[in-house]
Amino acid sequence: QGGAFPDIPRVVARYRKEGNPKMPDYRSYEFFLKRLETRMKEYGLDKIFSSTSALCLASQNIQAEENKRALEALRINPNIAGYCIHAWTGADWIIGSGLIDIWLEEPWKAYYTAKEVNQPIYLAIHATPRNAYAQQKIKVTVTAVNELKSTTGRLILTMTSPDGREIFRKQKKLMLREGIHTVMDVDLIAGDVTGYYTL
Repeated sequence: QGGAFPDIPRVVARYRKEGNPKMPDYRSYEFFLKRLETRMKEYGLDKIFSSTSALCLASQNIQAEENKRALEALRINPNIAGYCIHAWTGADWIIGSGLIDIWLEEPWKAYYTAKEVNQPIYLAIHATPRNAYAQQKIKVTVTAVNELKSTTGRLILTMTSPDGREIFRKQKKLMLREGIHTVMDVDLIAGDVTGYYTL
């Protein structure tokens, strides 16, 4: 499981208000905040992020995406019988490894992606390549994981351009059997607009 920064300035502010400065975790967070602020200036990250908190929250976005992709890979692999997530919360010497803040009050984005991927019925959508040139062919595979009884449904795959236009749509009736199955393979053509496309 990938890690991320907690919102360190916010954590330190709470420690200063409610904590005991003699405790190791209090001192660790103070140290991390000072070090992070120094490194942000050294590497010019203060010109990219509006604050130290903004950098911390951006790292949580990356953690959510990488954890989702790792969990998807485990779920759609028929040779994997199970897995565990470490850790629920990042505290003490594992700061930043959790899915929820150290006070067990605020789930991070990675918590919600882990919850999403672990649903009894889950569809994993993979595009190859993930980064494409204009008008390049993209292969899209949809893999279904079903831990319940066989069920029917309709799969609708769409691709939306950065300016919000739907540029592809395909529908298919499904008989979703229990287990792991590829339910759609399709070739798309990348659009002309540069930016982030959503499947």
